[in-house]
Amino acid sequence: MAEIRSWGVRDLAFFIATPVTGRRGIDRYLNHLWNEWRRSAGAAPIRELKMTLHGLRATAINDRRLVGTEDGAIVEELGMSVGMVKRYLRFADKVASGRASRDRREWKTTKFANPVIPLKTFGS
Repeated sequence: MAEIRSWGVRDLAFFIATPVTGRRGIDRYLNHLWNEWRRSAGAAPIRELKMTLHGLRATAINDRRLVGTEDGAIVEELGMSVGMVKRYLRFADKVASGRASRDRREWKTTKFANPVIPLKTFGS
């Protein structure tokens, strides 16, 4: 929130507005800003990754779901409609369902379970 407040956003103002008119930034303008940033030196470490704003939006929604945030809270937190959140999550739900099905089948046929291997992180 400190970062957002540093943008000079007032209550009920658009988070991303065009600099000249102050109107809400439309998708073309936001994509222009994104691509401009991707060409900058600050983006050099991740420039080769295939990332889109659409993909980052879906990732933000899925990350919240993975830590247990309910769909309604995701809607409120990100200011999206319930339909859009469900639309983005349908792909993650399909993947999770497919993996669960595979794991059940493997367990029944071989008594083997796919292990969850903890990742080493700094400080652990």
